[in-house]
Amino acid sequence: MKTKIGVLGTGAWGTALASILLKNGHIVKMWGIDQDEINNLKTGYNNRYFGHKKLVKSPDLVSSDLAAVVDGCDYLLLAIPSKFFNDVLAKLANVLKDRKVNLINVAKGMDGQTKQFWSEVIKQAFSKNLLSLTSLLGPSFATEVFDNHPTVINAVSNDMTSCKKVCELFNNDTFQLVPFDNELSAQMFAAIKNVCAIGTGIVFEQTTSANTRSALLTKLFNEMDRLYESLAKDKYRPKDCTQLNGIGDFILTCTNDQSRNFSFGKLVAKYGIKNALEKNINTVEGYLAAKTMYEIIKNNNLELKLLITIYQILYEDLDKSVLVKKLIN
Repeated sequence: MKTKIGVLGTGAWGTALASILLKNGHIVKMWGIDQDEINNLKTGYNNRYFGHKKLVKSPDLVSSDLAAVVDGCDYLLLAIPSKFFNDVLAKLANVLKDRKVNLINVAKGMDGQTKQFWSEVIKQAFSKNLLSLTSLLGPSFATEVFDNHPTVINAVSNDMTSCKKVCELFNNDTFQLVPFDNELSAQMFAAIKNVCAIGTGIVFEQTTSANTRSALLTKLFNEMDRLYESLAKDKYRPKDCTQLNGIGDFILTCTNDQSRNFSFGKLVAKYGIKNALEKNINTVEGYLAAKTMYEIIKNNNLELKLLITIYQILYEDLDKSVLVKKLIN
């Protein structure tokens, strides 16, 4: 059955997920602000992110007119860079007015100003409009989704009925969504694994030792889970960290050069934090998330020495070598 879906964002993720939906036979409309990308997508390409590889077909509409894209859609997929997220939410709320809508979110992490996870930001912005909210989180690079490499991630929602409907929209022979019902753990892991990835990038740049790298990954993952336990309190479930949005995304983000945060960590190890910030041209969610993470750690009197050390390297000019030393000392 064809479903009308509006994809807000013409970047890598918006395009990759639009390609999945088009492959599955849905009606897909896309909204963006970059006129070059809009014109390109009308021809079935997004050369900026995917070169000369073509979508299954051109989207049914690609426009900078938000109202035209939103009109008649059963679902709206938010694939907006975090720095523009709040502005786009405000524009969308103005367009929707009192209309009810199902939202699909792919933003990971948290708002640097309010210190809220993006799912909470969305719920507040659309308190009167929201029929359902499902977040897509897990180990996935947009380029590999676009290239149809087998990919399995979580669809996360507190409403399992709506969540399973979202899964049906996307699932095919190369892309699968697995329903998961804990928004807190999924959003927290999504934010903190970016901080961990900066740390692994710092260490991987300093040493090729498999022993050292494996110890770091294990200890960082354990610290991340302990941080989640402190936030979840009596709602903590040990198996939550074993989900695709937990250990799956952690492995992907903390070990691969396609990860912006991992690559940024390597820059920090090579050039120091000041020069790394000057050289970096991409959004590094983990750099901003580290501040919020550190506040949570201090407020809860947690001894998470590796996560604290990453923060100190980023914000207190601590020497990069300390992170390796902390594995044993």
